[in-house]
Amino acid sequence: MRTKKAIINMITGVLGKFSNVILQFVSRTIFINILGSTYLGVYGLFSEVLMVLSLAELGIGTAIVFNLYKPIAENDEPKMKALMNLYGKVYKAVGAFILIVGILCTPLIPLMDRKSNIPDLMIIYVLYVISSASSYLFVYKSAFLVANQKEYIYTTIRVVFNFIQVAAQLAVLAITKSFIFYLVAQILVDLIKNIYVSYKVERMYPFLKNLKGHTLPKEHISNIWKDVKALIIYKFSNVMVNSTDNILITMFVGIVQTGLYSNYSTILTHVVHIIDTIVYSFDAGIGNYNATESDENKYKMFKNFNFFMNWIFGFSVICLFVLFNPFIHLWIGDSYLFTWPIVAVICLNFYVTGTQKIIWSFRQAMGLFVYGKYKPLVSVVVNLVSSVILAKQYGLIGVFIGTSITRIFVDIWFDPYIVHKYGFKLSVINYYLDYIRTVAVIIVAALATLFASQIFNGDGFLIFGWKFLCCISIPNVIFWICYHKRDEMGYLKMKCNNIIQKIKK
Repeated sequence: MRTKKAIINMITGVLGKFSNVILQFVSRTIFINILGSTYLGVYGLFSEVLMVLSLAELGIGTAIVFNLYKPIAENDEPKMKALMNLYGKVYKAVGAFILIVGILCTPLIPLMDRKSNIPDLMIIYVLYVISSASSYLFVYKSAFLVANQKEYIYTTIRVVFNFIQVAAQLAVLAITKSFIFYLVAQILVDLIKNIYVSYKVERMYPFLKNLKGHTLPKEHISNIWKDVKALIIYKFSNVMVNSTDNILITMFVGIVQTGLYSNYSTILTHVVHIIDTIVYSFDAGIGNYNATESDENKYKMFKNFNFFMNWIFGFSVICLFVLFNPFIHLWIGDSYLFTWPIVAVICLNFYVTGTQKIIWSFRQAMGLFVYGKYKPLVSVVVNLVSSVILAKQYGLIGVFIGTSITRIFVDIWFDPYIVHKYGFKLSVINYYLDYIRTVAVIIVAALATLFASQIFNGDGFLIFGWKFLCCISIPNVIFWICYHKRDEMGYLKMKCNNIIQKIKK
């Protein structure tokens, strides 16, 4: 039953992500044609500003959802109600905090963009703050569906409302040509969606209608806060390293360049979301597995997951490197393109970050937060200092190289060392060597794919189709030749066969 739910969640998740990708590209295309790249930069800038403000959440949602698993399995209604009551109170407080602090930061907004002189910039920012803050009022109810392995219900609702939202926003944009009314439409549809999700959850689980008066014992709340404290510094580091590029680009290069980068980052975000949906549906029980299995079995499982992540992100980064600019050229034109060196650095950051996902998952599942707990702060400092210095010297590419320096010289080696030394109690040398070999194979596959993709000259749809075919086939053939005898490949085949058999049933 658990596997069947995981498969349903995976299928609906992937389909939902694909439908969202299509909607986003349609919406963005019309947005660009009507409002241009400057407002696209505003969209990207304020999205990252609010991502930084979302630090107020501090990982509380993750900790509480984790604590819901056991009472849901045991059908312990009083405990579920107490947890959801706590969750609701905390999220309403977070929403209020974001609203207040966000509005207090309004006078700082013009300092980020001194070049474009966009009218009503502060009004637009306040609307973004309201949109972000209001989402915390009801969204916590959707977490109960996720914890109950019924994420497919929330995914279906989200897809339907995404259609409604895009249609409403584009209609408003076509009629008014106003970014402000565009945002108002977004806020209203989001609010209606969250209210409907709350109503739906209460219909499915009537005991969640009245949560007042249900509280947790102090010792249970204390345990949750311990989890939160362990997550705070990692959440802070993740947001500050991953969500400051647009802010730095706006400050040192200009908001138009922020708009151009938002096209690339949107594509990357969608690719990562689709990969995450597929990967974590293979085995949702990493935490349980680490709690019940021997170190030897945990290490085997880690190698299997790590192999799969290296393959899928290696394949993805080659596709992105070869297809990024041809796709954007066909989509919105040459004026929105970055140079190849900038694209290469963006792809490098995507690959390094992606291949660390399993390391971070195992580190979290093993509870290895106390080891190297100040490393995230080092990452933040290195990222900000290197990005600012290089941005002043080299402009746009300097911001991305600063992030690369952080990932390569701080992140890429440290977390694997902690997981192997304190989690698996093994030397990390074999992991490093395997990582280097994998990167070498990816470089060979990328060069072969790039060479083959340029056999035919041109930039039309047929040429793009040829490049796409090269990307789909050549990297996977090379990976298969290099890896088909590895034990991890056998595990991957077995998992795929199991999923196919489950779907057939």
